[in-house]
Amino acid sequence: MSQRGPAAWHCAALSDPKSFATSCRRKPNKCAARHKDQSMPQELLQDRFKISRDHVLGEGSYAVVYKGLDRKGLKNVAVKLYKEIDEDATRSFKKSIDVLLGIQTGMRSSSKTAPSEDGRSDVSDTEPPDEIDTGWAENSTDWAEFATRSFDPSMVEIPSHVRRRSSRGELIRKIDFSSCFVSVVSYSKDEDDNPGLDAESESLFIVFELGGESLEDRLVRYADEGRKLSADEHRSLQWALVSIVFGLHTLGYVHLDIKPANIVSFDMPDKKEQWKLIDLDGALNSGKPALLKDCVTTLQYLSPELAGTFLSMKVCARDKFGRARRGREETDNQPIKLSRLMDVWSVGMCAMEAIFLVPILMPWYDEWLRETGTEEKFLNWLADYHSDPIITGDLRDALREIDEDMCNFLEGMLQKDPSKRFSIIECINHTWFEKIRHSHLEDLAGILERSEAADSEAQSPAAS
Repeated sequence: MSQRGPAAWHCAALSDPKSFATSCRRKPNKCAARHKDQSMPQELLQDRFKISRDHVLGEGSYAVVYKGLDRKGLKNVAVKLYKEIDEDATRSFKKSIDVLLGIQTGMRSSSKTAPSEDGRSDVSDTEPPDEIDTGWAENSTDWAEFATRSFDPSMVEIPSHVRRRSSRGELIRKIDFSSCFVSVVSYSKDEDDNPGLDAESESLFIVFELGGESLEDRLVRYADEGRKLSADEHRSLQWALVSIVFGLHTLGYVHLDIKPANIVSFDMPDKKEQWKLIDLDGALNSGKPALLKDCVTTLQYLSPELAGTFLSMKVCARDKFGRARRGREETDNQPIKLSRLMDVWSVGMCAMEAIFLVPILMPWYDEWLRETGTEEKFLNWLADYHSDPIITGDLRDALREIDEDMCNFLEGMLQKDPSKRFSIIECINHTWFEKIRHSHLEDLAGILERSEAADSEAQSPAAS
């Protein structure tokens, strides 16, 4: 397998997805299996949320997510209950609340870039602010490596007939990104009503809206059924994934651990399905350095440049939840460079998984782990910008058979060298999404026009 490279190996998936996925796929960890925690605090939280002890939805390093019932709202919810009340768990809880509420209210992260000793930022793809502050430019950086990889939502391509109806700035400012992320219903608070330890239950918890099927589970189901997505289904899914990252980056965060298990479908009021990102524990402010111990990643979705960082710091191993295994304190607290392009790579991996119905790097990771007993060989291959590209040869031809624009889009996202990789703005503007992008912007322009007309009518003398 490892001698043939990714491109040759994956072509078998397109002709017989069911047998291919069955032969190489590890069954996902079905956390919904019965799981009892005898140390769990009282079943009723805030005299409102009842926890189903025997229905576990997921588990991470710090917390277990249970299905629950909102007795006030008369609806099912997801309750994230923290396992321990130590310093690390409390810090993770408070960071999660800060990110979730910031996203839910549409408030952009306001963290200032913390310079390193040589005066350089530890966020590598920011650009100097323009003379006129657009509200989107990041703080100044000396790093030229990503100087051209700017993140400026005002660069989103808007068709001329839509621009005639609403200005670019109005459209961008009115985009509601909150629908791309799971909503918070409640959370534990201390005696001062701040996020913290709930005095009554002596626990830390967050209550979320409850979603449906995860993208991971859907792809497993499709593989079992021998089903493949159509080109239009791929386009819709990939647009949803790109929109999630665009919203996250616009609000000032990077994620690093976007994967199908963290993407869940929700039924919206208009009966349409909405894919949302549900796990924001690992989201980090894009305007300040990140510590190694705060980075949550899954190696099969890990970007090449972050793989290189792990190798250089000699901290290859991750625990089963994606956090770096604890090493020396000086390593855990060492700042690392982040780039929004890391999330672009992860989304590209998710998109490829939807095509082949398995994580496309899993066979190499598993084989080399069995062969060597460590993750180092996999990380060395991934971090080598000059090794075999992800998309080449027969694999490229197979993707072109689905759609040439899609193939070009995925090639741009999965460039190992980040200086050649598409930015999220280039993804949004790609020809592959032209039809769906224009449709969304036209709908938004229409909403703005109707809102302005209603405001004008309400303020007219006749109305008063």
